[in-house]
Amino acid sequence: MTILYCNKYNFAFSGTEAYLFDVMELMRTRGHAVALFSMADPRGKATEYDEHLVPHMDFKSGNRSIMRSAKLALHAIYSYNARARLRKVIAAFRPDVAHVRNIYHHLSPSILWELKAQGVPVVYHINDFKLLCPSYNMVSHGHACERCHNAKFWHVLTEGCYAGSHGSKLVLAAEAYFHNWLQTYEKCVTQFLPPAGL
Repeated sequence: MTILYCNKYNFAFSGTEAYLFDVMELMRTRGHAVALFSMADPRGKATEYDEHLVPHMDFKSGNRSIMRSAKLALHAIYSYNARARLRKVIAAFRPDVAHVRNIYHHLSPSILWELKAQGVPVVYHINDFKLLCPSYNMVSHGHACERCHNAKFWHVLTEGCYAGSHGSKLVLAAEAYFHNWLQTYEKCVTQFLPPAGL
């Protein structure tokens, strides 16, 4: 089987990636072909698909122009560039299935539409609450919070649950509303993979 993993980082940025690379290696040892679609970063291992990776971008840097901020915001919500680059990886690698996780902002949920368009089944690995809560964790002021339940994503702007700027909160809400409206996850994901025990 050929398995395309989609994750925004191509290096061990956090436990998410450490786990991902372990799974990829396990699949290799079982005889499966694996590849990674991610953001380009020199800290990652070189692969034959590097020319198609999404260029490195920093969403946390505060030193950027209004125009650059607007471009990053649009990319986070829906990236035609990420879709076009993924299309090239799919054409070269021909995956049987895509294992998707941690794609927000840098790759954007738009890549799910490209996988669907190319007929690649998607296993979506859930490792946070992003589909329910724009700030990822369903916590506000140290307490459990379900105010965004039933797509009331505007609460991320008012609850003080996200430490970023007002502009970044607006992008989080816009991304959530846009993909809720498109029904991206309902229409593009073949199987959701929750954490063990849920």
